Amino acid sequence: MAKLPVTLTICIAFLNLSSANKFGARIRGGDEAKIEDYPYQVALWYNGQWGKCGGSIISPNWILTAAHCVFL
Repeated sequence: MAKLPVTLTICIAFLNLSSANKFGARIRGGDEAKIEDYPYQVALWYNGQWGKCGGSIISPNWILTAAHCVFL
């Protein structure tokens, strides 16, 4: 009975590893943008690492972003 969970775990790990390299760029058919094209767009930097959130500059002192991106 203990063989079933072990076998399932190995199968799931193998499937994850075998499909990991099949994914390329996340956007298909898009155009590469230069930083000058969107000067109002920012990426949030937190604790020395890039976050997964961005924002828009709405004034010299304010950036608009989603609420879940703000670390209080």
